[in-house]
Parts: sequence; structure tokens; C-alpha cells
Amino acid sequence: MGFVTHTEGGSWTGGGTEVPNCNLNDRNAITAAFNFMQATSRPAVAALGGELSTLAGCLAGKTVAAVEIDCRGGSCGTAFGTAPRGGNSINMCPPALPPSVQANTDVTVFHELIHSCGGGELDSWSLENRFYVGRGTFTPGKAVINGFPGETTAIGGGLRAGTFVVWNPANGQVSVKVLSGGSWNTGPTVSAGAQILAPSAAYTFP
Repeated sequence: MGFVTHTEGGSWTGGGTEVPNCNLNDRNAITAAFNFMQATSRPAVAALGGELSTLAGCLAGKTVAAVEIDCRGGSCGTAFGTAPRGGNSINMCPPALPPSVQANTDVTVFHELIHSCGGGELDSWSLENRFYVGRGTFTPGKAVINGFPGETTAIGGGLRAGTFVVWNPANGQVSVKVLSGGSWNTGPTVSAGAQILAPSAAYTFP
């Protein structure tokens, strides 16, 4: 794992040098973002409890050495970053890399690592909007919000559950997902715990 490389030089018989796809400035910014996540945002996520404790446990294992990290890969388009849901790789894209400011790298690494821990867009956006205020986050557009119903599950009372959070489409509030009860033949009850984001028109649907 670590930074993805490509071969420069050599010939058809072999040789050449393995060079990271992320240049030195990229690697320094990405490493700083991982360090900030581990030291600051991961403990803040864990402190809210519920399924965010599960997320924090996953994030604890997400280090530069443990995650496959590429830069400017083919999945970029206009995105800041991309990551397969539930995988162990992230692709950092030009808007989140130097000479862009460090805050853009920080928030993108956090957002994509939530995807790598199994979170959907609701999880990644709401958590970055909570924990990265002033550090690169911005409110998702309506096209993003309109995708939330398709990746969440109705749990009653008009609420919908993502992997780690519960969303109220009517008023935009996002809360911690809490599981309780359950047995060998019945699933746990899903409910809303501590508030992550206050009711907001930005998160209402439609």
C-alpha cells in the first residue's frame, strides 16, 4: 500500500525507476491531511458515539502506509477525490492537491476515507460539514442531496439511515446512527442519536 507508482526509464528487458504518481508536494500535503485526521477529527468522531464509534475504529487503521493512494487518476473528472465504497484506496484529484490550499487536501482525504470505511455520500458530506468547518468543507449542492434517498433506508418517522448517520429529509437535520437490541433472528433497532448537523434548508429533500 502507500503511494501508487509508475515506472520511468528502462527498456523492454526491464530496468527503470519506480516513481510515485503523487509528486513530493502532493505527498507532503496528503501526509499532513492523514496526520490531522488521526490527531483531531477521528477522536472528535469517536466522541459522538453510536455508529460513529465504528467509523472511528475503521479510520484508526487508515494511515498513509495502509491505504493505496493515487493522484490524478482516471476517475477524477472534476471531483476533488474519489474512492470505492468499502475499499482501501483513494484517488486525490487536482482541486485537492497543491498548489491548492492544505484545507482542500485535508477535507478531501477525510471525505474519501469515510467512503473507504463503507460510508455513502450522506455520511461523508454531513461529517465533513460537521468536523471540517473552516478547513475546506462547503455545503453540497442539490444534485448531491437528491442522491441521498437512493443510498439510505427508511427507518420510520420520515427518517432515513445511512451507514453511520440518520437524516431527516423534511428539515435537513443529521444525527448519529444508533443501533440497539436485536438477536440471532431479528435485526437491531435503528434510531437517531446526538445531532451532527442542525436542521438546514441545504439538507432538505426535495
